[in-house]
Amino acid sequence: MKNDLNQSKVPFISKLAYGMGDVGCNFSWMFVGNFLMIFYTDVFGISMSAVATLMLFSRFWDAINDPIIGGLSDKTHTRWGRYRPWLLFAAPLTALVLILTFWAHPDWSQTHKIIYMAVTYCILVLGYTCVNIPYGTLCGAMTQNMTERAQINTSRSVSAMIAIGIINIITIPLIEWLGNGNARQGYLLIAILYGTIFAVCHIFCFAKTKEVVEVPVAQKIPLRLQLQAVAKNKPYLLALLGQVLFGFILYGRNADLLYY
Repeated sequence: MKNDLNQSKVPFISKLAYGMGDVGCNFSWMFVGNFLMIFYTDVFGISMSAVATLMLFSRFWDAINDPIIGGLSDKTHTRWGRYRPWLLFAAPLTALVLILTFWAHPDWSQTHKIIYMAVTYCILVLGYTCVNIPYGTLCGAMTQNMTERAQINTSRSVSAMIAIGIINIITIPLIEWLGNGNARQGYLLIAILYGTIFAVCHIFCFAKTKEVVEVPVAQKIPLRLQLQAVAKNKPYLLALLGQVLFGFILYGRNADLLYY
């Protein structure tokens, strides 16, 4: 009976709900990736050197907390499953941190601004990890049917592309309209709106999905052996290089365009 559940078809509403999770992810993280730097420098009044240093540090911080959260989510055991509870609890808290991140205090001293920026942004990165990693793993816990998994991931990809297109079109006009000439107010209200969308989408995903597959916990392998295996895997290295270049081009272009 359990094997039948593992291979069973996933209801359309569950596929839709899973796709909505990536809508929420993009309404938060694309907003951060595209607009946070210009918010820090032009609205909050933080120096570009401090912002650039934080962005560099955050990459290392992300590399540290990703495997930690992945391990914690694998060890989570609740009546709702391993991964869905993270969406229910972490998404609203991350939405709150998103709002705090875009709450400007231009009258503060430069030191206080930098401290506030570093604390809120690092917590935001951690919060996003607490949502995104369990969300990404959830698909494998919904079914073992490869056709169904492909359809679930198609729903995710299509939803993400639609969300990205909407964000790119409406964000700047909304900032101007909601702020009524006050960029500080505009960014804060957009953060409240997008944070709400982020939380609601993941709560909907939690409510309408179900974990039926017991995802095995991966065997622990020493970091040295992992790095040796990566160094010998040329296709992986090429794919990794491609992802790095794609990240530089996508996020670098989007961040630079706002200044021009």
